[in-house]
Amino acid sequence: MSAENNVPNIMSSGRYRLPTEVLLNGGSGGIGNIIPAYTNTYDVYIKFNTANGKLVEHIKKQGFETGGDIGSYLSLFCSEAVLPGSSIETQEISGLRQGVKTSFATYRAHPQINLTYYTQKDYYTNAVFDGWMDFISPVNFSNKATVANSADDSSSYVLSSLSDAAAYRRMRYPEEYKCEMQVSVFPNEYLKKEDQLKEININDPASSTPSTMTYFIKNAFPTNIVSAPLEYGDAALLKTTVTFAYDFYVTRRYKAQINP
Repeated sequence: MSAENNVPNIMSSGRYRLPTEVLLNGGSGGIGNIIPAYTNTYDVYIKFNTANGKLVEHIKKQGFETGGDIGSYLSLFCSEAVLPGSSIETQEISGLRQGVKTSFATYRAHPQINLTYYTQKDYYTNAVFDGWMDFISPVNFSNKATVANSADDSSSYVLSSLSDAAAYRRMRYPEEYKCEMQVSVFPNEYLKKEDQLKEININDPASSTPSTMTYFIKNAFPTNIVSAPLEYGDAALLKTTVTFAYDFYVTRRYKAQINP
């Protein structure tokens, strides 16, 4: 090993001698932007576009009509979110070299993520996620007795849902309940109306400074709804935390560009 390779990078690059203003401006050091990001500028969007569209129909049967996209409506109430992470599972082999255990990657794993939503007075968010999980694992009744709740048959319900001892559950196919999810993070400077987001071109140096990053989460679905505690005393906003599993995610970076 040459003597040059034994010198730490901090000693050879001279980074410790760069003034802070040079680091912020990029300067001759080429460090780029080191301004920290904030935790309160993000957006979460769930695209309820399953294969046959039955998931949206099932959620709307809860008695709510948003008049638009369910995912866009829910994004207004996501109070806490996390950026998805990943880990590399490894395996060891002994004996390839004397006295050395060699590790190698086997596959990439993605831990589940938690999203926390504010609950409205009509408990819309709870109805959506409860309906989603009920769609994944619906209850099948042996003796269905439909009763009209009013003169309008559209408000009818199943009478035997609470008393049918022979009821059972059966899972649906994954393509029927898995949805796409997007988690976007961006600077605290709000975009003006005349601005737009444009995907950066890594081959164009003038377009290589992103301002927004989006995680496209593939095939997500809820696995757990954390119980929301209720108690007497001082009033507080009610929140519901939902745990999601997913297959994998990809990232895309965008920048703000002023329209000509």
